[in-house]
Amino acid sequence: MAETMRLLCEEHANVAKLLYVLERRIETFNDGGQPDYDIVEGVIGYCLSFPELCHHPKEDLVFPQARDHRSRRRRWRCLDRTAGDPASSPGRGPFYR
Repeated sequence: MAETMRLLCEEHANVAKLLYVLERRIETFNDGGQPDYDIVEGVIGYCLSFPELCHHPKEDLVFPQARDHRSRRRRWRCLDRTAGDPASSPGRGPFYR
């Protein structure tokens, strides 16, 4: 289960990074520039498909076990949907406490 938890945390961090990229493209658009629409389309496509197809099924398997073990829940705080800044990367910030 530890490897699955580590992978889930890594996936959360990767999605946060993609959302950061998308925000920068939106800022470019708002500033009157032309964002790279291939990047925008790729990020949106990933965010629409990957979580439901690959990520959430893994969470569904481990969440019941993680909820039952307080020490694990603290260690894997990145799985808490209310935890801190989503732009933090694995190993730093509010994802790991």
